[in-house]
Amino acid sequence: MSRDEGFILLPLAGQIREGALAEGSTRNLAVLVVVAAHEDRRTRLAWPSLARVATLAGIRKADVPVILRALEEKKWLKPEILSGGKRAWRMLYATYPGDLEPRDWLRLNRSLVMGGTWAAMPESARRLYLVMKALAWVGQKALPDWNPEYEENEPTAWDDVKAQFLPATLFDPNELRRLSGLTGPTFRRARSWLFHCGLAVLTSDDLEPGLLLPHDPGTHAPRIIEQLKRDRAEAATPKGDALRAFRAAQEAQRKNNANKASYRRTLTREPLNDHLCTDERSSGNRRTLTRER
Repeated sequence: MSRDEGFILLPLAGQIREGALAEGSTRNLAVLVVVAAHEDRRTRLAWPSLARVATLAGIRKADVPVILRALEEKKWLKPEILSGGKRAWRMLYATYPGDLEPRDWLRLNRSLVMGGTWAAMPESARRLYLVMKALAWVGQKALPDWNPEYEENEPTAWDDVKAQFLPATLFDPNELRRLSGLTGPTFRRARSWLFHCGLAVLTSDDLEPGLLLPHDPGTHAPRIIEQLKRDRAEAATPKGDALRAFRAAQEAQRKNNANKASYRRTLTREPLNDHLCTDERSSGNRRTLTRER
């Protein structure tokens, strides 16, 4: 499985339903989601660069170390140095299922992060999206015979369907505004953004009324993807002493190529001149012999 596939589960849904997002910024959570999306599930280590974290979280690179220290203080992760001096973070939060109910786990697909949609989300849309994900049931086809107890008590429901279901009874604008800490106009703009990008879809007539929240909405942000490419190119460029040595080697190579080109031109001219001289001498000799005869 590539890191663009699959999903992450964070033990946050219960806290969000209790109002954890009503105040303050979601920047720390934005960074946590990005780092968790890079986690190796076998080792629980993640090693994205600071530039990559900043780009995929939609924040400034200078703010990433500060946020990582805050997450470290909250015991979400801790830094480690791998062989070769590479920096990594070990994820410390509990893994599923732990001691929580299935609905207390917040599910986010890696494609949402790796495709740039997570970074492109306005702050208000991110708040509303997280609240809706926390209120939605684990997995639901929204069929008329829907049984919420199945969703609550069956852990395998994560893999049964392609979307989470938010019943219309839970799609109360006043409650959503309260939990996400948004004003009325900001809430409406955030809701429109999520609908426009396909992160929230109204159910059809043959399904239970409510919203479907696709696990993989198939969205991507080209601007973010292009920035990732620039980040990789910049990371591959030497810096400091290495950059000076690299440039010196480039200059030496350029001079060497110039010398080789000059040498090739000399070798090309000389045989050509010799050949012409030989032809001219031969022609002259032939003319002389003719006159003598």
